[in-house]
Amino acid sequence: IQSAGTIWIGQGSDVATNVKGGTVNIEAADGFDLRGSVRAGVQYDIGGATADNVDLVATAASGGVNIDVRGQLLLGGAEQAVGNGSVGGLIIASDWVDINVEGGVAHQKAFDMNAKSGILTKAKAGSGESSSINIWADRHINIDGVLKSHDSGSDVSVNSESGVVLVGVGGHVVADDRLI
Repeated sequence: IQSAGTIWIGQGSDVATNVKGGTVNIEAADGFDLRGSVRAGVQYDIGGATADNVDLVATAASGGVNIDVRGQLLLGGAEQAVGNGSVGGLIIASDWVDINVEGGVAHQKAFDMNAKSGILTKAKAGSGESSSINIWADRHINIDGVLKSHDSGSDVSVNSESGVVLVGVGGHVVADDRLI
């Protein structure tokens, strides 16, 4: 998905690929607002899942999500149907998630994730892969949701050029191998 403006994926919407090595690429020139889900090689099993223990089923090996945004990335926000609640956004992959955000308004957060949102990776069983999550931004990063790489040897990296990464009260950042 590529846009010279803002990309908005609404509540209940799903952008997905389920083939081996499948990649979802999103390039937004003026912001990205995700209140639905983006999936590469992974199904989200809601039976028995909790906020801290999400059941993921990798359906295809080496699935990746690449997101490049100029402006601001919002993961989750106000519920559109009612307006007085909030919904989360979800990004899940069987291998990697790479997010780069730059070029927005200096006083705005580059990346803002609400408490109902998640970025999760889990390699396909028997693939021998370890999954990873990498987030880079030129301004502040706010994490109130869950960043979790489920595999043995998995990594999570969060880097802000401004030097400010905020993990809120409800935020969880989990990696088996390295947390950078």
